[in-house]
Amino acid sequence: MKYSDDDKALIMLSYETSYNKKRDAVNGVDSPKELYRDYSHADVVIAEMNKKGIVAVTQDSEYYPSALKEIYDPPQVLYCKGDLSLLNDEKERIAVVGTRRVTRYGKDVTKEFVSAFAKAGICVVSGMARGVDSVAHRVALEEDGKTIAVLGCGADVVYPPENGELYESIVKNGLIVSEYPPATPPHAFRFPERNRIISGLSKGVLVTEAGAGSGSMITADLAIEQGRDLY
Repeated sequence: MKYSDDDKALIMLSYETSYNKKRDAVNGVDSPKELYRDYSHADVVIAEMNKKGIVAVTQDSEYYPSALKEIYDPPQVLYCKGDLSLLNDEKERIAVVGTRRVTRYGKDVTKEFVSAFAKAGICVVSGMARGVDSVAHRVALEEDGKTIAVLGCGADVVYPPENGELYESIVKNGLIVSEYPPATPPHAFRFPERNRIISGLSKGVLVTEAGAGSGSMITADLAIEQGRDLY
């Protein structure tokens, strides 16, 4: 994929950790390319991305979903690995999230709904975390459905580490998405941040089992704020 100077500027800006600084920087110029004069850092990142099969989808890209542009603080860049067509706005997408400490009940309910979604051609969006998220991705793939995993780390980082096989399956039959540059570690604060993308990509959010105050309930709150259906 070819990247414009605007794309390269946004890739470089994605290494800034503060959302306010990112937003203010872009709002302060007519075009992102005005932020930098030298794009050598972006060229190095792009070369590494190409080796890893990662594509950067910026807000000006044809692949960037308009649904995400509607939310508060949309990611300026999505680092993607897998089937980019799943970002197409014509694709039906629903988020399925829940507790990491899933019970038998939670597994059964998640399997029942995700199986139905997959058979209906609906793409299942989740966060590849332990518990409900992992169950949702696996069932979608087992039913020959499509799934998107939104990570709280770089798109080339497998977390949790035991999900290595699941990660590879999603790359082959779905899509890995992250707003964080390659090699970004999975620090705890990033998971609540990425939840706005899980709900933002989806027409609705299904919480199958979750504790009060959990990350899944944060996603539920975000769904309401974004005008998404909540189940």
